[in-house]
Amino acid sequence: MGFPSRLLGVLIVPLFVAGASFPMGDGDGEDPGTKATRAIQEVPLASTVVVGFNHTCGLAEDGSVYCWGENNSGQLGDGGTEDTRQAQRVAGDLVFESVSVGHRRTCGVADGQVYCWGWNRFGILGDGTDQDQFEPVPVSAGQTFNTVSVGTRHTCALTDTGEAYCWGVNRQGQLGDGTREDRADPAPVSGGHSFVSLSSGLEHTCGLTEAGEAYCWGNNHIGQIGDGTRTDSRPEPTSVEGEHTFESIEAGYNVTCGLTAEGQAFCWGANHTGAVGDGTDENRTEPTPVAGEHTFRSISVGQLHVCGLTSDDRALCWGFNSRGQLGDGTRANRDTPVEVEGGHTFASISAGSHRTCGVTGDGQAYCWGHRFGEGFVAEGAIDAAADDNDEEDDDIDMVDEDEDVLEPRPEAEGITFRAR
Repeated sequence: MGFPSRLLGVLIVPLFVAGASFPMGDGDGEDPGTKATRAIQEVPLASTVVVGFNHTCGLAEDGSVYCWGENNSGQLGDGGTEDTRQAQRVAGDLVFESVSVGHRRTCGVADGQVYCWGWNRFGILGDGTDQDQFEPVPVSAGQTFNTVSVGTRHTCALTDTGEAYCWGVNRQGQLGDGTREDRADPAPVSGGHSFVSLSSGLEHTCGLTEAGEAYCWGNNHIGQIGDGTRTDSRPEPTSVEGEHTFESIEAGYNVTCGLTAEGQAFCWGANHTGAVGDGTDENRTEPTPVAGEHTFRSISVGQLHVCGLTSDDRALCWGFNSRGQLGDGTRANRDTPVEVEGGHTFASISAGSHRTCGVTGDGQAYCWGHRFGEGFVAEGAIDAAADDNDEEDDDIDMVDEDEDVLEPRPEAEGITFRAR
């Protein structure tokens, strides 16, 4: 959800779609495919440390990926299924460009190929099987992807020419192929749109065109598609109401948020916990301004809470706060943005299920909210490829498993994550 401001975490795939239309430019003669590729590359990712349901992964400076937390389906990618107290390096020698996490699985892009690992019921890893995978395996696509976005039970990716492909569970039309049939292999999203970013949520997906037009598809029972209705589901891309021009879009559990080029945040969908951030608990079926005169540069939507980074790199969060995921030192829900405690400034931020993580400008990860797996906060690293990968760091600072972390504290110390 994994839930990645210009993206939840990471995203997208390549493939030719018949009838696909690409922006032709302003008469400058630039090849439309080249222009689409450039536009995608200009879209910044939400975070280099991304939070899923019960695990967290981060992209290190050298392109390796480290994961920690629950590992019952192999979602940590270290070759095993044991929960870990420490950040572990994902097995293999792949150099990743991006990473995205969802429910019990993880995906990343390396050299134009999407790799996934973890839970594989319904064939949601996209490798053509239904077997859990404990190390990265390539998605059966045959296309070149630049980024990938992992939802709860589906995944979407973009090609370098802006074509969107999705696979996994499709009962609410979240794959956007015009059907409700599950797909074990990537299927092209209908409509011929060229996207620069995608974001996969619980049972809906959203994409953004180069012109800043937002489209969503999938479950809409609370208005999370943003078309002004609560129609059960939309199996094809549907235009978001309001004629807004967005710079990024994020799909969460049952809420969606978009960010304009001016830094104004709009949210819509489920609002019973205050996740829309408009100071009410009323569900919204079209984009609604987030309260306060904040200027955001990025935004990340979790399960029932949202966090954003301001133009001066401060973190603000709002919505559900039962485990301290808003980072304001309390467990009280907030229906308007509140500042995260600690005085930190962040380069990126990621909101997950009941937990949030941010990366500072020098690549240090800080997290707050619910601790995953064995009730720990990971402070240290294990390299899954190292000879001593079974040895624990005696300096690991354990936290009482009944105590949530209500303010930011360092995690995976010793690893320098990419800071965008």
